[in-house]
Amino acid sequence: MLLSYYADNSRPVSIDGKPVILDIELTTDVPIFMPPYTCFGSQVDALDKKLTELLAKNEIHRIDSKYNIAVILTHHNSSQKHVTSENKELRMCLDPRIILIS
Repeated sequence: MLLSYYADNSRPVSIDGKPVILDIELTTDVPIFMPPYTCFGSQVDALDKKLTELLAKNEIHRIDSKYNIAVILTHHNSSQKHVTSENKELRMCLDPRIILIS
């Protein structure tokens, strides 16, 4: 399912009321796997908080898979550049480069 990003939420993209599904044709049986990026202390807490929030909103789901894509935490926007780090809003971004170079 493809998700569209809006400033206040993300919603499934649909055509004629049906969710759009993205199929990726794989060229190998080797699972796509990226080791997670290292994060420490407050980054771990922020990531746990964001994952808990997205799970509660039913926007992501727990799965058991040999495939993965690493995530990156980044500051939400440049208007927060003068805000202390513990008060900055963070967003979680997927890093799809492994798919693009495979």
